[in-house]
Amino acid sequence: METFQLRAIRVSIALLIAVSMLLVSWLALQSTSVAQAGRTMTSPLVLAAYQAWHGLPNHASAPYTSTDPLVIANHIQAAKAQGIAGFVVDWYGKPITGVPNAADRDFIDQATAELIQQSEDQGFYVALLYDEGTISAIGVPTTTYTTRVISDLLYAKQYFTMPAYLKIRGHPAVFVFPYDNVDPYINWPNVRNQLGITVTLLDKDPNPLDPAHDAQFDGFYAWVQPTSGWQSDGMEWGEGYLRWFSATMASPAYTGKVSIGGVWPGFDDTLAAWGSGRYMWRRCGQTWRDTWRLANESNAPIVMIDTWNDFEEGSDIEYGIGECLTPPREQYSLPGGQVVYTHTLANTGKFTDTFNVAAGSLNAWPTVTSPSSVTLPGHASTSLMITLTVPQSTRGCTQDTLIVTATSELSPTVHSSLVDTTKVLYCAYLPIILKLSGVCWLPGICLPLTPPDA
Repeated sequence: METFQLRAIRVSIALLIAVSMLLVSWLALQSTSVAQAGRTMTSPLVLAAYQAWHGLPNHASAPYTSTDPLVIANHIQAAKAQGIAGFVVDWYGKPITGVPNAADRDFIDQATAELIQQSEDQGFYVALLYDEGTISAIGVPTTTYTTRVISDLLYAKQYFTMPAYLKIRGHPAVFVFPYDNVDPYINWPNVRNQLGITVTLLDKDPNPLDPAHDAQFDGFYAWVQPTSGWQSDGMEWGEGYLRWFSATMASPAYTGKVSIGGVWPGFDDTLAAWGSGRYMWRRCGQTWRDTWRLANESNAPIVMIDTWNDFEEGSDIEYGIGECLTPPREQYSLPGGQVVYTHTLANTGKFTDTFNVAAGSLNAWPTVTSPSSVTLPGHASTSLMITLTVPQSTRGCTQDTLIVTATSELSPTVHSSLVDTTKVLYCAYLPIILKLSGVCWLPGICLPLTPPDA
């Protein structure tokens, strides 16, 4: 005859299977919902400035070549996974032979063409950021600058008509990166007239003191910069500038103009051949979070990340935003056991800094941090170990949250935190008489396995 305990075990196993199937179905539904939400989200539209010069000999070495189709495919997938809808490519114009920047023009255009072609099949957008520096690099008279721009953009019309090319307000978006020694010599109304196609022309920063200039453009974008000059300690991250930009674009003088907010992780032009010591500290990822906070406060309809991969000016996010402490982890333990969490502590600034590390368990379980203080040169990293002891009296199915924080001594307002999760095993327990009296198949789902009168 089947005992009560055996019947209960059979019932509990059946319930476990049913609960598991419901859990799997629920998770699948949640995953689908998140993916659909990502595809349909239109505000804000997130773009990222993109450098396609990696692999050219006149630029600092990079971990890849920009013209490599596999690299481009990986970039598109990685960007989409982060919620980025498209790249704005720093473009040098059409290929021209016999000019000083011929190699740059040809290489970057090859990468751009491949990027747009691949974006067609990926639901990804591409726009051109016409770099005015390409005009002065040719070494032609300033009187010919407008003609040169027209020639370059007439060539680019082949891209403007492609489905993957970004359209803003129904027309191809053309971003312009201006140079003080070039822009005054370009007649943008004449450029528009010669294109034979309507474009949405976007310049860097409005200039309320020159309304005639601003009238030539359909909108403006923010670009990584401090508020009042570059500071040697890198603490100036551009808050005042970003507030000025959003307030200016919201003023009556710019009604109807496209406003594109800017976010960035930091800036350091040490590796750039043209560098001049400009530095904006990433502050363990806080610069990224602060610029995004302002973008959200301003309700910017379009936000451009400055940049995806400009390693030479240190504004890239491709490999991270500058978090100092990574990664969060999860482990299991028995009551009375110990778990060791290993993390990487990185000084993502350029100056030597000392970090003080603290770890706290929400259940007040004992922790040991090794080391608890460490000094690192700029851009150096080391390993940390956090040992957590689970008390012997801890019940099965208990979960603990361990918060680990590294704080900079250069600036105590700069810190990086992560969360480690510890789950205690043995959700089942046996009384002294060895009668199975309860089981938790899942946290919070417990089934009695002894009769009420046992």
